[in-house]
Amino acid sequence: MATSRILCIDAKFAKLVGSNHGPIEPSKEATVLTTTHAIQKAWETRWETGDRFPIWPASDEVGEIRVSLPPELWDESSAPQIISDETGQPLEAEPLDDGRTLLLSGRSSPEPVNREGRPAWLEYIGPHKYRLITPPFAPQPQAAGEGDSIEFDPSDLDLLRRPSFRTRWPDFDLGLRAARLATHPGFDRLISLPMVREMDLLEHQTRTAMTVLRRLRGRAMLCDEVGLGKTVEAGLVLSELLMRGLVRSVLVLTPPSLIAQWQGEMRRKFAVELVSHDDPAFRDAGPTAWQTHERLIASIHTAKREPHRSAILQRSWDLVIVDEAHHLRNRSTLAWKFASELRKQFILLLTATPVQNNLEELFNLVTLLEPGLLSTQRNFSRRFIAKGDKLTPRNVDELHGLLAEVMVRNRRSTVGLQFTRRFARTERVTLSGGERELYDAAAEMIRQQLHSEKKASGLNRMTLILLQMALGSSSAAASGMLDNLLQKPILPETQRDQLRQLADRAVAQAHSAKTDRLLALLGEFPDKLVIFTQFRATQEMLRRRLADAGHETAVFHGGLSRLEKEAAIDQFRTSAGLLLCTESGSEGRNLQFAHGLCNFDLPWNPMKIEQRIGRLSRIGQKHDVHVFNLVAGSTVEAAVLHLLEAKLNMFELVIGEVDMILGNLDDEKEFEDMIADEWAGSAGADEFAARMEVLGNRLLAAKAAYFRQRAQDEKLFGNRFAPEG
Repeated sequence: MATSRILCIDAKFAKLVGSNHGPIEPSKEATVLTTTHAIQKAWETRWETGDRFPIWPASDEVGEIRVSLPPELWDESSAPQIISDETGQPLEAEPLDDGRTLLLSGRSSPEPVNREGRPAWLEYIGPHKYRLITPPFAPQPQAAGEGDSIEFDPSDLDLLRRPSFRTRWPDFDLGLRAARLATHPGFDRLISLPMVREMDLLEHQTRTAMTVLRRLRGRAMLCDEVGLGKTVEAGLVLSELLMRGLVRSVLVLTPPSLIAQWQGEMRRKFAVELVSHDDPAFRDAGPTAWQTHERLIASIHTAKREPHRSAILQRSWDLVIVDEAHHLRNRSTLAWKFASELRKQFILLLTATPVQNNLEELFNLVTLLEPGLLSTQRNFSRRFIAKGDKLTPRNVDELHGLLAEVMVRNRRSTVGLQFTRRFARTERVTLSGGERELYDAAAEMIRQQLHSEKKASGLNRMTLILLQMALGSSSAAASGMLDNLLQKPILPETQRDQLRQLADRAVAQAHSAKTDRLLALLGEFPDKLVIFTQFRATQEMLRRRLADAGHETAVFHGGLSRLEKEAAIDQFRTSAGLLLCTESGSEGRNLQFAHGLCNFDLPWNPMKIEQRIGRLSRIGQKHDVHVFNLVAGSTVEAAVLHLLEAKLNMFELVIGEVDMILGNLDDEKEFEDMIADEWAGSAGADEFAARMEVLGNRLLAAKAAYFRQRAQDEKLFGNRFAPEG
């Protein structure tokens, strides 16, 4: 008689594989294999490492847990025999009730397991080996019901008889506010809204935050279309949990290029200070930094690598936020494995495109939020993915029902939000003879140093690339950098002479062709204009030239104090027509009251250009935005701008889409490092142009992939998963 192999994880997914009987109905009994070899064979091919099975503790005492096993673990072939806790310590497991219940003891943590109906999990490690996974305990406050009485402790009577002490009204008011906060156990309203600053919240953002907190219990995937404010929604959830005292430790994981923007947004809008692993306060704490600071932000690329990985995984986090979470779609990557091992109570995944190549990526993301919600990967594929097409779903209504437990998605068409238009204009400038000679001579020196096997001391790759960027900004910026390099005592005399000659040329360049074009542009565009530059020396040069031309100009940079920054923005809002701004000072600043922007110099990273534009062209802007790009011909910046205009059509994209496209390049390097590699590796202008053409074709493919993803998500999700209203 032919034997049948049972492969089932949940009754609703049960099937007889290898027989002609078809699917098993939940009401039918599955035939158990009697041959030991067949049982072992079925076991070896049934589960995959990481599969999780929900369990509900029947009782819970200190050091002893009674666990009812799910039916799929009742068979001898699948019965747990070796169980460890989350730290790897073995637990004693005594089977009860014919193997349907286990009595566990020896757990290293006395923390309760029962979470008012929330399951724990047994995670499969190997044949008959499992790991006990328990989410962090979060007791929910209970509200007093109608008819409940309040009884005082008798010892309080003595306290009431004592003479009252004097207090000031501000102290009493503060205590009263604290008492009011303590009486809001539910999320029927957001008590943190009065603390939000410098922005007008939109209805869909507050509804999303309430849905995440009230129905999804703080574990959600925010899949809004690009530009609708997922960062604000995550900030609202974070602020609310902090104010209610439900969260203390916070870890935010983002792409490297978004760290400063996240810090600025959280600081200015929600009064939340996030410490980066690059901050001096973090470095000063030494090896204990990850344990010392409570609110941290890091790039996923940094966090997944040692020694940071081990330090982060050592502690439990109250809230983890992952921006651009589509980078975690592949469960075979270090990033996904790292995220899956994080111990967290609440977690938010932010991504506009959760699906790229196949629906299993959706399973991987949901598993980070709620392991077991979509069963196992094999059962998910069998139940919800069409054969022969991994992007076509089956049983769509059932899949949507499960996803509704973790997903919120807003669309521009449903929230009634329309962005204003954006007009970009490139001003190509011809450098003067002296500027051209300086640029070419310095570029040749930099390329020689980069190609040299023995680089001069003090002229490392980063310094040389930064000098090349300064040349693209202004002679003043190049002069400042060259002077700083000449101060290095370890510089060989040969290189010192070469740098001194270049510095003398830079100082002699009193004329600036780009500045002349900017002054002419101001006559053509009489409205308020934000002028961005990467370099303080360029900013100071422009300040002098603009003042000489009679323009009132506000200056904004990272070296200003908080009050000085506020004064600069206020001056620009009122009397000044121009704002000279650097990236380091503008993170998180919204300048929607202006609608003109000039890139005096261009970063090699399009994300930074997009962030500049995003200061004006964003939610709340009521006018069309004009972007002017000043670029000198035959420079690296000109090649970068051509790439962004011709291949990416960057200035026509919605803010946020550039990062989605760059993410499809499948390269962990920052885009500016990719540009630097191509430029440094080229023997001359012709080879650099050829290399940029190849990179441009990669961008075209990445852009096409993004539009396919967007269309796929539209087809898969439609108007479902809108927040409760």
